[in-house]
Amino acid sequence: MLSEERGDLPRSQPKHLAFCWLPSDPNCLTARILQGSLSPAHERSSMKLRYVLLCTAGCLFAATAATAQDAVKVDPAHYKVESENAQVRVLRIHYGPHEKSVMHSHPATVVVYLSDGTIRMHTPDGKSQDVNGTMGQTAYAPAGIHNPENIGDKPFDAIVVELKGKE
Repeated sequence: MLSEERGDLPRSQPKHLAFCWLPSDPNCLTARILQGSLSPAHERSSMKLRYVLLCTAGCLFAATAATAQDAVKVDPAHYKVESENAQVRVLRIHYGPHEKSVMHSHPATVVVYLSDGTIRMHTPDGKSQDVNGTMGQTAYAPAGIHNPENIGDKPFDAIVVELKGKE
């Protein structure tokens, strides 16, 4: 049975609507959504489509944040594996003055600062926090996702010991 025969669409509305870039097209679903001139059946369909697209976008954003990349793989210019076994992975980190990494993740870590410096840690939620390190200082950091930036005028060096297994 055609949708016209069921009464879903008035005879004046096209049977096949499509998303388009030219809102002047009478079959343009985008224009009809903006004008509010959809039949109730198309309104429901349009709302379902918007809901599905919104959910998909949310899932993609969450998946991107949750599966941030390994620092050594996405930024080998700043991260080098010094040693690795079943319990730990030891990384040497070097940032020149004002250099910035890319968003990546680490499991729980222990950091040993080899130089003085201030690193700005940008997080996926758009916030940032400055972390000051002094040569010889050590610190624990829980697992996390960040994008480090050396905001100082001198090179920054550190050793990061990534802890494997239970956290």
